[in-house]
Amino acid sequence: MYTEEDFQETIMNLIELKSEGSYWDFKAMWSDNMSLLHDVICMANNIDDRDGYLIIGIDEDNDFSVRSVKGDKRRKNTNQMVTFLRSKKFFGEVRPTTIVKTIKLSDEQEIDVIVVKNSTNTPYVLSEDYPKKQNSINADNKKLKINKGENVNKLPLKAFHVYTRVNDSNTARDDNANIDKVEHLWRKRFGINLSVPQKMNLYLSKQEDWVLHEGNLSENDYYYYSYDPQFIIKLTNRYETCERSEFYNKLYTDYNHFNWYDFLILYNNVELYSDVCSVDDGGHQLHVIFPIQRLHQQNDRMISYHYLVENSIMSMVNKIFTTHFPIYDARDNNIEEFLICFQNNHEKESFDKYIKNVDIYSSTYDFIDNGMFKYLNKKDRNNYLMAKKIKWIYDNEFEKSI
Repeated sequence: MYTEEDFQETIMNLIELKSEGSYWDFKAMWSDNMSLLHDVICMANNIDDRDGYLIIGIDEDNDFSVRSVKGDKRRKNTNQMVTFLRSKKFFGEVRPTTIVKTIKLSDEQEIDVIVVKNSTNTPYVLSEDYPKKQNSINADNKKLKINKGENVNKLPLKAFHVYTRVNDSNTARDDNANIDKVEHLWRKRFGINLSVPQKMNLYLSKQEDWVLHEGNLSENDYYYYSYDPQFIIKLTNRYETCERSEFYNKLYTDYNHFNWYDFLILYNNVELYSDVCSVDDGGHQLHVIFPIQRLHQQNDRMISYHYLVENSIMSMVNKIFTTHFPIYDARDNNIEEFLICFQNNHEKESFDKYIKNVDIYSSTYDFIDNGMFKYLNKKDRNNYLMAKKIKWIYDNEFEKSI
Protein backbone atom coordinates (compact mmCIF):
# COMPACT_ATOMS: atom_id res chain seq x y z
CA MET A 1 0.00 0.00 0.00
CA TYR A 2 1.41 3.39 -1.04
CA THR A 3 0.80 5.71 1.92
CA GLU A 4 1.08 9.48 2.39
CA GLU A 5 4.36 8.87 4.20
CA ASP A 6 5.63 6.94 1.17
CA PHE A 7 4.63 9.84 -1.08
CA GLN A 8 6.46 12.41 1.03
CA GLU A 9 9.54 10.19 1.18
CA THR A 10 9.49 9.90 -2.62
CA ILE A 11 9.36 13.68 -3.04
CA MET A 12 12.09 14.33 -0.48
CA ASN A 13 14.34 11.76 -2.19
CA LEU A 14 13.83 13.54 -5.52
CA ILE A 15 14.75 16.87 -3.93
CA GLU A 16 17.91 15.36 -2.47
CA LEU A 17 19.00 14.33 -5.98
CA LYS A 18 19.38 18.03 -6.85
CA SER A 19 18.54 17.37 -10.46
CA GLU A 20 15.40 17.20 -12.58
CA GLY A 21 14.27 14.11 -14.44
CA SER A 22 11.84 12.68 -16.94
CA TYR A 23 8.88 12.60 -14.54
CA TRP A 24 9.71 15.33 -12.01
CA ASP A 25 10.39 19.04 -12.33
CA PHE A 26 11.21 21.79 -9.81
CA LYS A 27 9.72 25.27 -9.68
CA ALA A 28 10.78 28.02 -7.30
CA MET A 29 7.23 29.40 -7.30
CA TRP A 30 3.86 28.87 -8.97
CA SER A 31 4.07 29.76 -12.66
CA ASP A 32 1.82 31.94 -14.78
CA ASN A 33 -1.09 30.07 -16.34
CA MET A 34 0.52 29.60 -19.75
CA SER A 35 3.70 28.10 -18.28
CA LEU A 36 1.67 26.00 -15.84
CA LEU A 37 -0.46 24.53 -18.62
CA HIS A 38 2.64 23.76 -20.67
CA ASP A 39 4.29 21.98 -17.73
CA VAL A 40 1.16 19.93 -16.94
CA ILE A 41 0.70 18.78 -20.54
CA CYS A 42 4.35 17.79 -20.89
CA MET A 43 4.23 15.85 -17.62
CA ALA A 44 0.93 14.16 -18.54
CA ASN A 45 2.60 13.03 -21.78
CA ASN A 46 5.79 11.81 -20.10
CA ILE A 47 7.12 8.65 -21.70
CA ASP A 48 7.91 6.86 -18.43
CA ASP A 49 4.27 5.71 -18.14
CA ARG A 50 3.97 6.86 -14.53
CA ASP A 51 2.67 9.76 -12.43
CA GLY A 52 4.57 13.00 -12.88
CA TYR A 53 5.49 15.51 -10.17
CA LEU A 54 5.70 19.29 -10.47
CA ILE A 55 7.44 20.19 -7.20
CA ILE A 56 6.84 23.85 -6.38
CA GLY A 57 8.88 25.70 -3.75
CA ILE A 58 12.32 24.33 -4.66
CA ASP A 59 14.75 26.89 -6.13
CA GLU A 60 16.87 25.08 -8.69
CA ASP A 61 19.06 28.15 -9.22
CA ASN A 62 19.89 28.38 -5.52
CA ASP A 63 21.22 24.86 -4.85
CA PHE A 64 17.68 23.43 -4.76
CA SER A 65 16.90 25.24 -1.53
CA VAL A 66 13.38 25.54 -0.17
CA ARG A 67 11.43 28.65 -1.11
CA SER A 68 8.15 28.36 0.78
CA VAL A 69 4.94 28.69 -1.24
CA LYS A 70 3.09 30.25 1.70
CA GLY A 71 1.71 33.54 0.46
CA ASP A 72 2.24 32.72 -3.23
CA LYS A 73 -0.60 34.59 -4.98
CA ARG A 74 -0.65 32.15 -7.92
CA ARG A 75 -1.04 29.14 -5.64
CA LYS A 76 -3.82 26.68 -6.57
CA ASN A 77 -5.44 23.76 -4.77
CA THR A 78 -6.81 20.62 -6.41
CA ASN A 79 -10.25 22.10 -7.12
CA GLN A 80 -8.71 25.21 -8.67
CA MET A 81 -6.45 23.06 -10.86
CA VAL A 82 -9.49 21.08 -12.05
CA THR A 83 -11.31 24.32 -12.89
CA PHE A 84 -8.21 25.70 -14.63
CA LEU A 85 -7.80 22.65 -16.87
CA ARG A 86 -11.53 22.37 -17.53
CA SER A 87 -11.52 25.89 -18.98
CA LYS A 88 -8.93 24.94 -21.62
CA LYS A 89 -9.79 23.46 -25.00
CA PHE A 90 -8.38 19.92 -25.21
CA PHE A 91 -8.86 17.69 -28.22
CA GLY A 92 -11.67 15.24 -27.56
CA GLU A 93 -12.42 17.04 -24.26
CA VAL A 94 -9.92 14.68 -22.58
CA ARG A 95 -7.82 16.47 -19.97
CA PRO A 96 -5.00 15.50 -17.62
CA THR A 97 -5.93 14.63 -14.05
CA THR A 98 -4.03 16.53 -11.35
CA ILE A 99 -3.96 16.47 -7.55
CA VAL A 100 -2.25 19.16 -5.49
CA LYS A 101 -0.59 17.96 -2.29
CA THR A 102 1.16 20.14 0.28
CA ILE A 103 4.18 19.01 2.28
CA LYS A 104 4.78 20.99 5.45
CA LEU A 105 8.49 21.07 6.23
CA SER A 106 8.21 23.45 9.21
CA ASP A 107 5.87 26.08 10.60
CA GLU A 108 7.11 28.53 7.97
CA GLN A 109 8.07 26.27 5.07
CA GLU A 110 5.64 24.50 2.75
CA ILE A 111 6.07 23.08 -0.73
CA ASP A 112 3.31 22.07 -3.14
CA VAL A 113 3.40 19.06 -5.43
CA ILE A 114 1.14 18.86 -8.47
CA VAL A 115 0.71 15.13 -9.06
CA VAL A 116 -0.08 14.62 -12.75
CA LYS A 117 -1.75 11.22 -12.88
CA ASN A 118 -0.63 8.54 -15.29
CA SER A 119 -3.27 7.63 -17.87
CA THR A 120 -3.81 5.78 -21.11
CA ASN A 121 -5.52 8.83 -22.66
CA THR A 122 -2.27 10.07 -24.19
CA PRO A 123 -1.35 12.13 -26.05
CA TYR A 124 -3.06 15.11 -24.42
CA VAL A 125 -3.36 17.81 -27.09
CA LEU A 126 -4.94 21.27 -27.16
CA SER A 127 -7.59 21.86 -29.83
CA GLU A 128 -6.91 25.61 -30.01
CA ASP A 129 -3.95 27.84 -29.28
CA TYR A 130 -3.58 29.13 -25.74
CA PRO A 131 -3.96 31.96 -25.20
CA LYS A 132 -6.18 32.16 -28.25
CA LYS A 133 -5.92 35.91 -28.76
CA GLN A 134 -2.16 35.72 -29.27
CA ASN A 135 -2.72 33.36 -32.18
CA SER A 136 -4.37 36.09 -34.26
CA ILE A 137 -2.41 39.10 -32.95
CA ASN A 138 1.02 37.56 -33.15
CA ALA A 139 0.69 35.33 -36.19
CA ASP A 140 4.00 33.71 -37.07
CA ASN A 141 5.46 35.67 -34.11
CA LYS A 142 6.18 38.58 -36.49
CA LYS A 143 4.66 41.35 -34.38
CA LEU A 144 6.57 40.21 -31.32
CA LYS A 145 9.70 39.86 -33.43
CA ILE A 146 10.38 36.53 -31.80
CA ASN A 147 12.88 34.27 -33.50
CA LYS A 148 12.85 30.57 -32.84
CA GLY A 149 14.55 29.82 -29.54
CA GLU A 150 14.31 33.44 -28.27
CA ASN A 151 11.88 34.62 -25.58
CA VAL A 152 10.16 31.27 -25.82
CA ASN A 153 8.05 31.99 -22.72
CA LYS A 154 6.16 34.60 -24.75
CA LEU A 155 5.05 32.05 -27.32
CA PRO A 156 1.51 30.65 -27.11
CA LEU A 157 0.87 26.91 -26.79
CA LYS A 158 0.01 25.50 -30.19
CA ALA A 159 -3.13 23.59 -31.07
CA PHE A 160 -2.62 19.97 -32.14
CA HIS A 161 1.04 20.00 -31.07
CA VAL A 162 2.22 17.09 -28.95
CA TYR A 163 4.26 18.29 -25.99
CA THR A 164 6.14 15.77 -23.90
CA ARG A 165 9.06 15.53 -21.49
CA VAL A 166 12.31 13.78 -22.36
CA ASN A 167 14.99 13.44 -19.69
CA ASP A 168 14.79 16.82 -17.89
CA SER A 169 13.43 18.93 -20.76
CA ASN A 170 9.96 19.82 -22.01
CA THR A 171 9.11 20.08 -25.69
CA ALA A 172 9.44 23.74 -26.66
CA ARG A 173 6.19 25.63 -27.21
CA ASP A 174 7.02 26.31 -30.86
CA ASP A 175 8.04 22.69 -31.51
CA ASN A 176 6.47 19.25 -31.68
CA ALA A 177 7.61 16.05 -30.00
CA ASN A 178 9.73 13.70 -32.09
CA ILE A 179 7.76 11.14 -34.05
CA ASP A 180 9.00 8.20 -31.97
CA LYS A 181 7.69 9.88 -28.79
CA VAL A 182 4.34 10.62 -30.45
CA GLU A 183 4.07 6.99 -31.59
CA HIS A 184 4.88 5.84 -28.06
CA LEU A 185 2.03 7.93 -26.63
CA TRP A 186 -0.48 6.62 -29.19
CA ARG A 187 0.64 3.05 -28.63
CA LYS A 188 0.07 3.62 -24.93
CA ARG A 189 -3.50 4.78 -25.62
CA PHE A 190 -4.34 1.69 -27.66
CA GLY A 191 -2.62 -0.76 -25.32
CA ILE A 192 -0.03 -1.90 -27.86
CA ASN A 193 3.05 -3.45 -26.23
CA LEU A 194 1.12 -4.21 -23.04
CA SER A 195 1.08 -7.69 -21.55
CA VAL A 196 -2.16 -9.67 -21.79
CA PRO A 197 -3.17 -8.93 -18.14
CA GLN A 198 -2.41 -5.23 -18.68
CA LYS A 199 -4.50 -5.23 -21.86
CA MET A 200 -7.33 -6.91 -19.97
CA ASN A 201 -7.41 -4.12 -17.38
CA LEU A 202 -7.23 -1.44 -20.06
CA TYR A 203 -10.02 -2.97 -22.15
CA LEU A 204 -12.29 -3.56 -19.14
CA SER A 205 -12.10 0.18 -18.42
CA LYS A 206 -13.68 0.89 -21.84
CA GLN A 207 -17.18 -0.42 -21.10
CA GLU A 208 -18.73 1.05 -24.25
CA ASP A 209 -16.45 -1.07 -26.47
CA TRP A 210 -17.76 -4.45 -25.24
CA VAL A 211 -20.40 -6.17 -27.39
CA LEU A 212 -22.90 -8.79 -26.27
CA HIS A 213 -22.90 -11.67 -28.74
CA GLU A 214 -26.21 -11.76 -30.64
CA GLY A 215 -27.64 -9.19 -28.21
CA ASN A 216 -29.05 -11.80 -25.83
CA LEU A 217 -27.92 -13.21 -22.54
CA SER A 218 -28.11 -16.90 -21.81
CA GLU A 219 -25.92 -19.65 -20.45
CA ASN A 220 -22.70 -19.97 -22.49
CA ASP A 221 -23.28 -16.65 -24.22
CA TYR A 222 -20.56 -14.02 -24.00
CA TYR A 223 -19.34 -10.45 -24.42
CA TYR A 224 -16.35 -9.69 -26.64
CA TYR A 225 -14.11 -6.65 -26.89
CA SER A 226 -14.88 -5.06 -30.24
CA TYR A 227 -11.28 -4.08 -31.05
CA ASP A 228 -9.72 -7.35 -29.91
CA PRO A 229 -12.37 -10.14 -30.02
CA GLN A 230 -9.99 -12.67 -28.49
CA PHE A 231 -10.92 -11.09 -25.15
CA ILE A 232 -14.32 -12.34 -24.01
CA ILE A 233 -16.43 -12.39 -20.85
CA LYS A 234 -18.38 -15.61 -20.71
CA LEU A 235 -21.21 -16.79 -18.44
CA THR A 236 -21.10 -20.44 -17.52
CA ASN A 237 -21.86 -23.01 -14.81
CA ARG A 238 -25.24 -22.03 -13.45
CA TYR A 239 -25.65 -22.62 -9.71
CA GLU A 240 -28.78 -23.46 -7.80
CA THR A 241 -30.05 -20.52 -5.77
CA CYS A 242 -29.89 -22.43 -2.51
CA GLU A 243 -26.14 -22.87 -2.81
CA ARG A 244 -25.47 -19.15 -2.43
CA SER A 245 -27.52 -16.45 -0.77
CA GLU A 246 -27.22 -12.80 0.19
CA PHE A 247 -30.00 -10.53 1.37
CA TYR A 248 -29.94 -8.41 -1.80
CA ASN A 249 -30.88 -11.44 -3.90
CA LYS A 250 -34.36 -11.16 -2.49
CA LEU A 251 -34.43 -7.37 -2.44
CA TYR A 252 -33.31 -6.56 -5.93
CA THR A 253 -34.34 -9.44 -8.12
CA ASP A 254 -37.30 -11.60 -8.90
CA TYR A 255 -36.23 -14.27 -6.45
CA ASN A 256 -38.24 -17.02 -8.16
CA HIS A 257 -36.22 -16.49 -11.34
CA PHE A 258 -32.88 -15.81 -9.75
CA ASN A 259 -29.73 -17.68 -10.84
CA TRP A 260 -26.04 -17.61 -10.03
CA TYR A 261 -23.41 -17.96 -12.74
CA ASP A 262 -19.67 -18.06 -12.94
CA PHE A 263 -18.29 -15.47 -15.29
CA LEU A 264 -14.92 -16.03 -16.94
CA ILE A 265 -12.61 -13.53 -18.62
CA LEU A 266 -10.80 -15.36 -21.39
CA TYR A 267 -8.10 -14.45 -23.87
CA ASN A 268 -7.77 -16.85 -26.77
CA ASN A 269 -9.63 -19.41 -24.59
CA VAL A 270 -7.11 -19.02 -21.75
CA GLU A 271 -8.78 -18.13 -18.45
CA LEU A 272 -7.47 -14.87 -16.97
CA TYR A 273 -10.02 -14.29 -14.22
CA SER A 274 -13.21 -15.77 -12.79
CA ASP A 275 -15.85 -14.82 -10.24
CA VAL A 276 -19.59 -15.00 -9.64
CA CYS A 277 -22.43 -12.91 -11.02
CA SER A 278 -26.19 -12.95 -10.71
CA VAL A 279 -28.89 -13.03 -13.36
CA ASP A 280 -32.61 -12.77 -12.89
CA ASP A 281 -35.49 -13.61 -15.19
CA GLY A 282 -33.51 -14.58 -18.23
CA GLY A 283 -31.20 -11.58 -18.13
CA HIS A 284 -33.42 -8.64 -17.24
CA GLN A 285 -30.85 -7.78 -14.63
CA LEU A 286 -27.20 -8.71 -14.43
CA HIS A 287 -24.54 -7.64 -11.98
CA VAL A 288 -21.48 -9.02 -10.27
CA ILE A 289 -21.73 -10.32 -6.73
CA PHE A 290 -20.63 -7.52 -4.47
CA PRO A 291 -17.68 -8.65 -2.32
CA ILE A 292 -18.27 -8.83 1.42
CA GLN A 293 -15.78 -7.48 3.95
CA ARG A 294 -16.19 -9.27 7.28
CA LEU A 295 -14.35 -7.35 9.97
CA HIS A 296 -14.80 -8.46 13.58
CA GLN A 297 -17.24 -9.42 16.28
CA GLN A 298 -19.09 -6.58 17.99
CA ASN A 299 -21.78 -7.25 20.59
CA ASP A 300 -21.63 -10.93 19.62
CA ARG A 301 -22.38 -10.14 15.96
CA MET A 302 -20.13 -10.09 12.95
CA ILE A 303 -19.62 -6.65 11.40
CA SER A 304 -19.71 -6.86 7.61
CA TYR A 305 -20.42 -4.66 4.60
CA HIS A 306 -20.66 -4.89 0.81
CA TYR A 307 -18.38 -2.95 -1.50
CA LEU A 308 -16.72 -2.45 -4.86
CA VAL A 309 -13.37 -0.76 -5.47
CA GLU A 310 -13.25 1.69 -8.37
CA ASN A 311 -11.24 0.36 -11.34
CA SER A 312 -11.03 -3.13 -9.83
CA ILE A 313 -11.87 -6.02 -12.17
CA MET A 314 -15.17 -6.64 -10.37
CA SER A 315 -16.16 -2.99 -10.60
CA MET A 316 -15.30 -2.71 -14.29
CA VAL A 317 -17.10 -5.96 -15.19
CA ASN A 318 -20.13 -4.77 -13.26
CA LYS A 319 -20.18 -1.58 -15.34
CA ILE A 320 -20.07 -3.65 -18.52
CA PHE A 321 -22.98 -5.78 -17.30
CA THR A 322 -25.12 -2.83 -16.23
CA THR A 323 -24.33 -0.94 -19.43
CA HIS A 324 -26.04 -3.69 -21.42
CA PHE A 325 -28.66 -4.53 -18.79
CA PRO A 326 -29.50 -1.28 -17.02
CA ILE A 327 -31.62 -1.11 -13.88
CA TYR A 328 -35.22 -1.75 -14.86
CA ASP A 329 -36.95 -2.16 -11.50
CA ALA A 330 -37.40 0.64 -8.96
CA ARG A 331 -36.17 -1.69 -6.26
CA ASP A 332 -32.78 -1.89 -7.96
CA ASN A 333 -32.13 1.79 -7.30
CA ASN A 334 -31.83 0.93 -3.62
CA ILE A 335 -28.53 -0.87 -4.18
CA GLU A 336 -26.89 2.46 -3.35
CA GLU A 337 -28.38 2.18 0.16
CA PHE A 338 -25.85 -0.43 1.19
CA LEU A 339 -23.14 -0.71 -1.50
CA ILE A 340 -19.93 1.20 -0.71
CA CYS A 341 -17.86 2.23 -3.75
CA PHE A 342 -14.28 2.95 -2.69
CA GLN A 343 -12.03 5.16 -4.79
CA ASN A 344 -9.09 2.80 -4.32
CA ASN A 345 -7.73 0.03 -2.10
CA HIS A 346 -6.00 2.54 0.16
CA GLU A 347 -9.34 4.15 1.01
CA LYS A 348 -10.86 0.74 1.72
CA GLU A 349 -8.03 -0.19 4.07
CA SER A 350 -8.36 3.16 5.86
CA PHE A 351 -12.09 2.60 6.27
CA ASP A 352 -11.55 -0.90 7.65
CA LYS A 353 -9.30 0.54 10.34
CA TYR A 354 -11.78 3.33 11.05
CA ILE A 355 -14.91 1.19 11.33
CA LYS A 356 -13.28 -1.21 13.79
CA ASN A 357 -13.13 1.63 16.31
CA VAL A 358 -16.75 2.70 15.84
CA ASP A 359 -19.53 1.42 18.10
CA ILE A 360 -21.91 0.43 15.32
CA TYR A 361 -24.85 -0.08 17.65
CA SER A 362 -24.70 3.32 19.31
CA SER A 363 -23.81 5.30 16.16
CA THR A 364 -26.43 7.80 15.02
CA TYR A 365 -28.52 6.35 12.22
CA ASP A 366 -32.09 6.99 11.15
CA PHE A 367 -33.56 3.96 9.45
CA ILE A 368 -36.37 4.52 7.00
CA ASP A 369 -38.52 1.50 6.21
CA ASN A 370 -38.69 1.54 2.42
CA GLY A 371 -40.95 -1.49 2.19
CA MET A 372 -38.12 -3.92 1.48
CA PHE A 373 -38.36 -5.78 4.79
CA LYS A 374 -41.26 -7.89 3.62
CA TYR A 375 -38.87 -9.77 1.33
CA LEU A 376 -36.53 -10.79 4.15
CA ASN A 377 -36.32 -13.24 7.01
CA LYS A 378 -34.86 -12.18 10.38
CA LYS A 379 -31.24 -13.02 9.49
CA ASP A 380 -31.43 -11.20 6.16
CA ARG A 381 -33.05 -8.20 7.83
CA ASN A 382 -30.18 -7.93 10.29
CA ASN A 383 -27.60 -8.18 7.51
CA TYR A 384 -29.48 -5.60 5.46
CA LEU A 385 -29.65 -3.14 8.35
CA MET A 386 -25.99 -3.67 9.19
CA ALA A 387 -24.90 -3.02 5.59
CA LYS A 388 -27.06 0.12 5.38
CA LYS A 389 -25.75 1.45 8.66
CA ILE A 390 -22.09 0.98 7.72
CA LYS A 391 -22.76 2.67 4.37
CA TRP A 392 -24.33 5.59 6.30
CA ILE A 393 -21.20 5.85 8.45
CA TYR A 394 -19.04 5.85 5.32
CA ASP A 395 -21.11 8.63 3.73
CA ASN A 396 -21.52 10.82 6.81
CA GLU A 397 -18.75 10.21 9.34
CA PHE A 398 -15.71 8.78 7.58
CA GLU A 399 -13.26 11.31 6.18
CA LYS A 400 -12.64 10.01 2.69
CA SER A 401 -9.09 10.00 1.36
CA ILE A 402 -8.28 12.05 -1.71
